[in-house]
Amino acid sequence: MAHQLEAAIRQYTAGDDDSYVKVGLKLSLYYLVKQTAKIVKTVYLVKEDDSRAATAEQKFLDVFTINYNLLFGDAVYQLNEKRQMKLRRPEEFPPEEEVTELRNYTVTRMQELVSDKYLHWTSQEYVELHDLAVSRLTLFNAHRGNEPSKLRVRNWTDVCNGGWISQGRV
Repeated sequence: MAHQLEAAIRQYTAGDDDSYVKVGLKLSLYYLVKQTAKIVKTVYLVKEDDSRAATAEQKFLDVFTINYNLLFGDAVYQLNEKRQMKLRRPEEFPPEEEVTELRNYTVTRMQELVSDKYLHWTSQEYVELHDLAVSRLTLFNAHRGNEPSKLRVRNWTDVCNGGWISQGRV
C-alpha cells in the first residue's frame, strides 16, 4: 500500500515537466491524508469496532509518519527555500510609514495598558499585552544572529543585477 500511495502522491503533484513539483499541493495532500486517517478511525468507532479503529489509524499513521521525509521532504525544502528567497528582498519590506505607524500604535497601547492603575486585569488584557510585546519583538528585532550565514551567492548576484531593491523605491 505504501508504494501505491507514494506513486499516487508523486503523480498527482508532478508538474508539466518531471523536474517541477507542485509543492503547495503536495503539502496539502499530507494534511488531507492525515485527516482522512482520523475520519476512518471515526467510522470504525461509530460502528463500535474499537480494535479496528485503533489499529487502522495508528498503524497507518506510524508508517505515514516514518515516510514523511521520503514523501514530502522535497516539497518542504522547496517551499522554505522559495519563501526565504522572496521574503529577504528589501522590495518585499513594508513601506516605512506603515512600520512607523505600527510602532507608534504598539508602544502607545502598551503604555496605556501598563500605566492604567485602575485597570482590572483579566485574561483579555494579558493576552493583548502579550501579543503587543511579541509583535514588537518580532517586527522590530527580526534579524537573528545567523541571518548572514544563510545568504547565498545568488543573493549577491541578485543584488548586483538590481533584483533586490525596486527602482521606484530608490
